[in-house]
Amino acid sequence: MLAAVAQFLFGEAGDNEESSAALTVFQKSLKYGLPDTLTISCYDYGFADRVVAQRLCAQVRADGFAGQYFEPALAPHRSRIDEVLAELPSYFAAVLAGRSSS
Repeated sequence: MLAAVAQFLFGEAGDNEESSAALTVFQKSLKYGLPDTLTISCYDYGFADRVVAQRLCAQVRADGFAGQYFEPALAPHRSRIDEVLAELPSYFAAVLAGRSSS
């Protein structure tokens, strides 16, 4: 329902406009069950599991990252990310490896 309202208000290009950014974050937050932009960004990056996205984001924040998007945290916080991924199924390390090589 929220997607229909967003499309009505902002049209087809609504996701790309600043005026609809808050609604887009709210919509993804409801859809994914995630609390903020950083975890949504992590989920969208390829870690499509709520628990994994939240764990990764909690660790990069604990390591001093204050940004809103996950990709800029990769290089400076790679060791912390690798520590978290080592505790998870190897699929998630493969996701990171696949994205890093592209």
